[in-house]
Amino acid sequence: MDISSEIKKIVSRRLGTGDYQGRGRLSEIDGRLNNITTIEKKVEELQMMLNSDAYDKCASKAPKMMMHKTEIIAELDQFTNLAAAYRKELERLHERFGRNKVQIAFIGRARQGKSTFLQSITGLSDSTIPSSAGSDCTGAISIIENYTTSKGHDYFEARIEYYTEDEFVVAVNQKLAELFPAKGIRIYATDDIPRLAEREEFHNIPIEQGKVKNFLDVYIKQYNTYKSLLGSADETLRDEERVAEYVAKYKKCRKNASVVKEYRKNYEVVEYSGVELGDYVNVRFCKYVAVKTLHIKKTFRNADAGDIVLVDTIGLGNHDTEKEDKKRMYEVLKHDSDAAVYVYKPNEDGTSQAPSEQISTLEELAANLAGYSPEKWIVGVINKKSRRNSAKSAEGYAEYLTHLNGQQEQIANQKKCIAWCGVVDGADESDVNDKLVVPLLRTIIENIDDIDNSFMKRAYEMGSEIYRRYYALCKRVETVVGVLMTSDIDVKSIFRDRFKHLPLKAALHKYVEQYYKMIGEPCRYILDDLRPIIDDITQHIPSKESIAQTIADGPHWIGTVYNNMMDFVRSKILRELKDVSSKSIFTLQEKVKTDIASLLYEEGLLGRIKLQSISAQGPSVEWMRALVKEKLYKYPIWSSAIQTVSNFEIRIEGYVYSKCIRACDIMRPNKTQAPEITDASLSPEDMADIIWQRIFNNIQNVKAQLYEELGLRPKSIIHNDNGMVLESLQPNIIMWCMVDTFEQEIRSGEGAEEFERIYEDFCQTLWYNDIMSAAKSSDFMESISALYGEMNSLCDKDRF
Repeated sequence: MDISSEIKKIVSRRLGTGDYQGRGRLSEIDGRLNNITTIEKKVEELQMMLNSDAYDKCASKAPKMMMHKTEIIAELDQFTNLAAAYRKELERLHERFGRNKVQIAFIGRARQGKSTFLQSITGLSDSTIPSSAGSDCTGAISIIENYTTSKGHDYFEARIEYYTEDEFVVAVNQKLAELFPAKGIRIYATDDIPRLAEREEFHNIPIEQGKVKNFLDVYIKQYNTYKSLLGSADETLRDEERVAEYVAKYKKCRKNASVVKEYRKNYEVVEYSGVELGDYVNVRFCKYVAVKTLHIKKTFRNADAGDIVLVDTIGLGNHDTEKEDKKRMYEVLKHDSDAAVYVYKPNEDGTSQAPSEQISTLEELAANLAGYSPEKWIVGVINKKSRRNSAKSAEGYAEYLTHLNGQQEQIANQKKCIAWCGVVDGADESDVNDKLVVPLLRTIIENIDDIDNSFMKRAYEMGSEIYRRYYALCKRVETVVGVLMTSDIDVKSIFRDRFKHLPLKAALHKYVEQYYKMIGEPCRYILDDLRPIIDDITQHIPSKESIAQTIADGPHWIGTVYNNMMDFVRSKILRELKDVSSKSIFTLQEKVKTDIASLLYEEGLLGRIKLQSISAQGPSVEWMRALVKEKLYKYPIWSSAIQTVSNFEIRIEGYVYSKCIRACDIMRPNKTQAPEITDASLSPEDMADIIWQRIFNNIQNVKAQLYEELGLRPKSIIHNDNGMVLESLQPNIIMWCMVDTFEQEIRSGEGAEEFERIYEDFCQTLWYNDIMSAAKSSDFMESISALYGEMNSLCDKDRF
């Protein structure tokens, strides 16, 4: 597998480049950002108008305007806050989908071997990606980018991004709140941190309060070590050996290493006890607390690694920092990862080190990432040890894996949170590449749409909410404009004149008459679709060569060959006729529904009414249903009439198909006779010619019968011998009955009363421009009316 090319496919689908030009995820996000920017500007204009003297002056003549102003300001506050959060989410997604690389996070509990895997892929040393058999050691998140120079030389660079002082104050206060929830302890500046040591809470700390002890030892006692780093500009290191000081909680070193002497000047050095570790010491660091992120550029070992970025997270399981470490891990997964690898390391006999903890972690992953489809992009790897004295029992690993998946399946009401598990030797470069990197990239490619949709879910939800708020805001402004417009003109006279000349009445009557003229004719929509099939019906006859081959493969009784061929042809003809007739009938009924929708939308002017639950995409069945649900629910006659049209179905497929079955009936074995072939000297080709001709003659008879049954030939009467109307006439009759009933319902009796009341109630919206023209316009009225028009044009569900 070419890793580089596969990564390019993933990136292209997101950026909308190459084969995905204009169809990328980034284009969608950019469109939403542009739309919300435009809308925010209009909202700012509205806010300025509301606070203007001109508004108050108009309100003095129309007192209701002050009440509406209060309501609009309340809507504005809610909208502005939501818009800011929505923009932030879109910008975050823009960064995620705008990357030209694929980011893979390594996660899991401490001491499972994440760093070993990362070292195998990148070639980085223990100094840059700290690892240890003793306890967890990674203290800061590292983002490692595969980087190749133009000349192909190996490259290394580590850029350290520090917390600002304000960010650090927030982080410290969160830790204090976690440590002492009832004490209300907090700091207001980083200089307050050393003074925390004077508080009684940090004196005589019991053993069970390990978190408090850890905070005292690292944050308070080591304050002077990391203080100067807070708020510092990014620092770049070229010496790989120095990186551990900034990202590790500690580093294991040989006692006689020259660097240990230097470390002893600034850091706590702890001697290992025991024979095996007696030659080593632990150097304890604390600068990591000031490090926000470590960005590493490194030429990876695999020349085909492509544009891969690896994210090394802090190992879980440290009781003192568990909550904080998990929070940061989930932030990485939700914001910075295209995929993730959860690393497990079993005992030497292949059994789990801590099965209950592993299952608990999986449960938490499933719960915290429930909306992000983790089962599509998180994979698990069993870190197989490669040391000589380690057990390499395949049965042991399989047992562990089975146990793990079996437990996970039992998690109540939760999906699995990993796509697959594999056994990989983390210290073997080729094993990591072939069994982890390559399969993981394939998993991303196979699931990329589902993965990206899951990360868009929150934006979609926020977009729906902010659209709902914006729609409500537009309705408030519409009310204000209505108060201004109607304060000095006779709106009823405008309504009476416009309603009298409403195009809908004449257009609907003309449409009904069109179907009335066709009720004595066969339905051309269906017959025109069926005619080509029937005209070309002989195409279904098997070739003479295939018939000859069947005979030659014999021995066969000629009658059996003939009957089998006839059954085969009859089945193909009927299947094609059935599919075409069903499709034609569906197309016809949907056309009539859309025709009615178009009449209401255009000639009836109802398309001018803005709906909340559907995009302004023109007339459709969905539009009719939304119109009834949102606006016409108070008008029962019209609601019922439109719902009847929306739900209308023609149920005549069985009738049409029965005609086809009857026409093909002469092809049944008991209705047709096989040719008699008595000359035994005839070749299979000669016999095939005789059989083919007999089938052809029968098909011609079927063709003529289909013409007759379906009314494809001109007929002098429209009834058959039994006095029943031909089924091919039924669609036109049914259509006329439906549209005629619709017209009668909305234009007669109580329906006519509703007709007029609907248009009077929505007069201001339907004839907005006419009313505006008649109103005595002021500069302010023109301004707010123009702004309302612009805001209303942007009030489309698809923009959010």
